[in-house]
Amino acid sequence: MIEQLPEIYKIPLKLSRYENLKNMEIAEKLDLPLRTVETRLYRALTILRSKLDKNTFLLFALLYPHSK
Repeated sequence: MIEQLPEIYKIPLKLSRYENLKNMEIAEKLDLPLRTVETRLYRALTILRSKLDKNTFLLFALLYPHSK
């Protein structure tokens, strides 16, 4: 499901969830403003949430907790 996201959302989400990078670290790595990273992560999760049922989304959130 993550692979279906547009690149601008997929990359920050993977860095956050799979590599456990903090938002500031993602911003530095991608050379983006912190607020842009935060917005892209929010939108990525919003897209995923709309495609998943509630229980599946909660499981995803528990397995890949967000770190700031």
